[in-house]
Amino acid sequence: MYCTYFGFHVDPFSSTPPVECIYSHKNYQAISNQLRDQMINATGISLLIGPSGIGKSTVLRNAKIVNNNSLRFKDLSSHGRLSITTPEHAITGLITQLHEGKFDRNRRGGKSILLLDDADDVTDDFFKPLFNEVAISNADNHPTFLIVAGTSRLDQRRNAPLFEAHRRLFNNTVRMAPLNTNEVENYISHRLKFAGYSGGPLFTKSAIDRIAELTRGIPRIINTLCGSSLLLANLDHYPTVNEELINIASNHCFLEQKPTTAKKD
Repeated sequence: MYCTYFGFHVDPFSSTPPVECIYSHKNYQAISNQLRDQMINATGISLLIGPSGIGKSTVLRNAKIVNNNSLRFKDLSSHGRLSITTPEHAITGLITQLHEGKFDRNRRGGKSILLLDDADDVTDDFFKPLFNEVAISNADNHPTFLIVAGTSRLDQRRNAPLFEAHRRLFNNTVRMAPLNTNEVENYISHRLKFAGYSGGPLFTKSAIDRIAELTRGIPRIINTLCGSSLLLANLDHYPTVNEELINIASNHCFLEQKPTTAKKD
């Protein structure tokens, strides 16, 4: 494992980092603040749109860390994924959870925050009772706010009949953008620092530029490519990761089929 070789306390490019490891770039901070503001002040539905691996699930997970005891969170994501394969069971589970949430809200007061992640393929049969519940609850003065996260495929469904029928419920869409090259460099440095790395530059400038190009600034792909390149560096006893080593690692990650030979810096 490359952690020992490079002196890391933890894996810097783990796919499930703790909150302290998250790189809060400007776009991430703006989106987190926007969602928290909507959770406190808005009702209805908001879409959280971004490419796969951009960090939507991380944003939703951390959005629940709000210093507001009046917010009651319900994560419906498992039911949404189930709706793709076993819709009847998923919808039954959804209705049960919504009823439990309504009972809890009536008993304790406050506002319901519903979270639905990975919603690209969630069926209309699942969305329909969910949208109706949001509309009815807000009409009955029981404030309810639903965040639905997905990629551009979900965004394209805004013009579909079911979404059009409930368009008055929708707030402004929240969009997550990929990291630019400078942010990729800062992202990698932040991850390495969190892992306890204190040496000189571990990735050369050309390697970072190549990472930004190959990954298109998507954090999940950055993690995979950096982890793979560090593993290769460990196996061949490289002191740093250069561009050529990134190209080899990218073949292992199926990002690019470009054979090359790495050179030690």
